[in-house]
Amino acid sequence: MAQLTLQEQKELRLEAVTKIDRVCGSCQTIIENRKELGNKAAYNYCVRECPVGKQLQVIGEQLLGARGETEPDEEDENE
Repeated sequence: MAQLTLQEQKELRLEAVTKIDRVCGSCQTIIENRKELGNKAAYNYCVRECPVGKQLQVIGEQLLGARGETEPDEEDENE
């Protein structure tokens, strides 16, 4: 993964926070899923089914890559 500058990382974090504030904060689906399924299952639903959730997942992966961290699945494969 390409290295991100600090400015690019800052812009990605701002983009993520903006999406969360504008879309996720008032999303009735996430509110109902949290009540019925709990936070983790509601989050998993968003990552699988919601375009914004998918975008946030990609942003998170980019930021983790910029920090040199790997996803848990990648760590498990290397062990």
